[in-house]
Amino acid sequence: MDIVQKPYLGINREEEANTPDLAKENTMISGICRPGGDRELRVHDGIVGAIILLSVVAGMMVNPVWYWLSGVTAVAMIQSAFTGFCPVHFILSKVMPATD
Repeated sequence: MDIVQKPYLGINREEEANTPDLAKENTMISGICRPGGDRELRVHDGIVGAIILLSVVAGMMVNPVWYWLSGVTAVAMIQSAFTGFCPVHFILSKVMPATD
């Protein structure tokens, strides 16, 4: 008698019921840092936007070396897309703890 196994297609209903909702816990899949709520995301975007804007203005007005700051900020944003770790979110998670 041959036993035919069904292919594993992902999480079954019992595992799904016991899996915490990541959006409710404000954690990323990697668990390194949490993206937070709407307020924290807006603060993050404001900080990153201000760093880029100030470095471009300083590069035009003061010294072109300031363009490196916007380049480093862009590299940090790109690496956070792949690793899930963002230094700004890490700092904001310490400064602005999640409210329930």
